[in-house]
Amino acid sequence: MSVDSGGPAPDGVSRRSVLRRGAAASVALAGLGTGVASAQPYGGWFTDDAPGGATSNYDGTTVDRTCEDSITITVGADGNDGSFAYDPPAVRIDPGTEVVFDWASDTHNLVLKDGPDGGWSGYDEIQDAGFEHSHTFETEGVYKYYCEPHLTLGMKGAVAVGSDVPTVTPTPAPSGDGESDGDDGGGLVGPFFDGSSPIVSATLGFLTVSVGAVFAGELLGALDEWRAEARAAIEETDGEVVEAPETESARELDHDSFVPRGTWTLVLVYLLILATMWVFTYFVEFLGREPTVIG
Repeated sequence: MSVDSGGPAPDGVSRRSVLRRGAAASVALAGLGTGVASAQPYGGWFTDDAPGGATSNYDGTTVDRTCEDSITITVGADGNDGSFAYDPPAVRIDPGTEVVFDWASDTHNLVLKDGPDGGWSGYDEIQDAGFEHSHTFETEGVYKYYCEPHLTLGMKGAVAVGSDVPTVTPTPAPSGDGESDGDDGGGLVGPFFDGSSPIVSATLGFLTVSVGAVFAGELLGALDEWRAEARAAIEETDGEVVEAPETESARELDHDSFVPRGTWTLVLVYLLILATMWVFTYFVEFLGREPTVIG
């Protein structure tokens, strides 16, 4: 049995307005979360989102080899489920430092993904164990490189030349061809404001809590107003409870006359959306990768 107060519906804050306020606050929180680019070492070069996937022997740190005249990077070291790693995978050196790339296993090369203009261009020719390639890095910047035959196994490396060159940069938004534009210098970078510093984290945390508190206050206030107006409307009827009139269905359907076309339509639309998303993911994840030895 339904109960009607007999008075007019409250003209103030309704349940719909409460939902609208909640939706507005949710949009504000979502905008806050996407307003700052996420920071990743080397622009996410060693993560699952980059071409070739994650590099297992990279632990998030950059080996400091500054103040040294010459260093060695092992090519084909143990890692990535075999002899498919550069050791160390990420290293920082001073300008003028000679880097010797020493092949420890077969079928590897050094393909430059991106780096500063006029700097090292990599070594594309595939070589076997015992081969060495040396280069003196003079141009400051970040050089990201990979092994073409074993890119899909995560064989990637990076050399940061210069003590002040930032290695933590905002991760670029994925493009349609699956490659970044190679510009790791955009956004807020540096040792004190790189998107992952305590200052940024504290600021984001404070803003998030503040917006959440405002949303909670608005929601509670709206509910209190709605309850007060509903209570006042009931009191205007002097406590009289009016029974709502009984209603009859416009048309009764038996089991044989019910045709669930709407339900099947929704199911087909849902499956079509899933298929479209799968095709889009295939093109982005697989057709947008870097070239490999199999094409």
